[in-house]
Amino acid sequence: MRYLLALAGLLLPLMLPGTVFASQCSYWLSAGDSEPYPVEEISAFAEEEMRPRLNRSKQRFNVAFIRQCDGDEARFQLELLTENLYILGINGHTLPEDIVRYNNEPLTISRERFEASFENALWFGSLSRRQKQATLKMLAFVISETARFSDVETAVNNVFTQGCLYEWLEYANLLRRWKTMSIFANSRGLAYGNQYTGGARAFCWRR
Repeated sequence: MRYLLALAGLLLPLMLPGTVFASQCSYWLSAGDSEPYPVEEISAFAEEEMRPRLNRSKQRFNVAFIRQCDGDEARFQLELLTENLYILGINGHTLPEDIVRYNNEPLTISRERFEASFENALWFGSLSRRQKQATLKMLAFVISETARFSDVETAVNNVFTQGCLYEWLEYANLLRRWKTMSIFANSRGLAYGNQYTGGARAFCWRR
């Protein structure tokens, strides 16, 4: 059984008015009915829970995001597709394509941004279109892109364990070519299910 890790929760201005600011928070991920993993173990979560689900069956599964702060718990769920780990819905509501499709807006990948995106996901229906896109872009980087690319996995692990920051735009070209690279690899017998190696070599930076 995994033990809760108490962490300071830093909240960004993106969050909605009326938010309860918690002093001690831990964040967890669970795929399907799996045991929750603390985000500090994102590599184990990607390897044990996300990558085994990546296949051509076109099945749907849920990833739960859980926050525990001073004894209080909040959570939301994203619905994903096994074929490509695309996000299809949030909390039972189907998402329009223009919301889940990546745009060219800059986004700093950080723990603070992840925590703000978590809070925004709880109030997703009240967000502006731009906030919805930014929220899903951050969450997709953590779960979908981490499972697809080992270098994204390294970056996200550094975010949660070392306080590193990265720019999403440094990875944009890579992320948008995953489908093409996967088709190329499969058509030539170069990959058999594990299509998640390679990526940008961005450097960790801190404020």
